[in-house]
Amino acid sequence: MLLLAGILCLLSGSGGLFFLIQEWKLDVEIFTKGRIVKGTVTERVTYPNDDQLQSSQYRLIAEFKNSEGNLFYVKSRRHVCGSESRELMGTQFDIAYLERDPSKARFLADRNKHISYWSVFWRSLSAVVGVFLLLAWFYSK
Repeated sequence: MLLLAGILCLLSGSGGLFFLIQEWKLDVEIFTKGRIVKGTVTERVTYPNDDQLQSSQYRLIAEFKNSEGNLFYVKSRRHVCGSESRELMGTQFDIAYLERDPSKARFLADRNKHISYWSVFWRSLSAVVGVFLLLAWFYSK
């Protein structure tokens, strides 16, 4: 039982950390090397889930065109209250994207909203617990 729990904790924690770090590296590249264009807010979705009907918090969705004129959409990371989100419909924001993959664009206003420190903490804790469980299993043999 310790072996299985240790493996699951270690894999989920370290795997989660790996993906968080990859996302952070992509953010750094987008915000430092990306192209900046204007995007127009066309929709809003509830926060934290897109279909949470009882929520009064919203994330904005903007459309923008890349250098080739193709249309793309980007969802904000920050959330706004319902009345403010309605007022922001049709307004323009700066959008950052990489030419090689415009589908992974970011609102420039989200530049300081990187990975969650709580996510890093819990995934790190899971990985450490996994290591301790594996060591406990190994030394109990």
